[in-house]
Amino acid sequence: MAANDDQALRSELSSKLAELTQVEALSSSAFLLSASGAAPQAVLQFTVAKPSWSAEEPAELRKLVTNALREETEGTWFSNDRFSKKTVSRSCDTVVEIVYPADPKDINKRRAEELHRKAESSEVYQNVTVPRLVEKAEQKDKWVVNIIEGKKRTGTCRARAVL
Repeated sequence: MAANDDQALRSELSSKLAELTQVEALSSSAFLLSASGAAPQAVLQFTVAKPSWSAEEPAELRKLVTNALREETEGTWFSNDRFSKKTVSRSCDTVVEIVYPADPKDINKRRAEELHRKAESSEVYQNVTVPRLVEKAEQKDKWVVNIIEGKKRTGTCRARAVL
């Protein structure tokens, strides 16, 4: 694709995204852009690009650490007696993924799942879990118990080990 074609596509996408003024957070790194009415929606997802560090390139790693430790580097520090952490602003590249127009599958794929923790009492276990899961599993796996106990398929068993 020619550079002019690529620039034209980005320009067109930029103008379409500018019309989408409503924002909904789908997760901590994905957002749904939409407009009132039936206009197409867009999904934006941000991820941090992993730098290409390796053991063969220790100079790059040293450069990053030196940059982070400099006083003039913008960022916030947390430290205690043995642990130090600095969030360095603008130190990594960000990857922006744009899906336009986004369909419901694109949106749901990036939506954070809501997790709910439920405490199960012994009453709920006996009244709900046992009938729905345990008893069904016992019935489904009864054939295995019958073979082991010698109640079924005794004619097809070649040998029976006594434990």
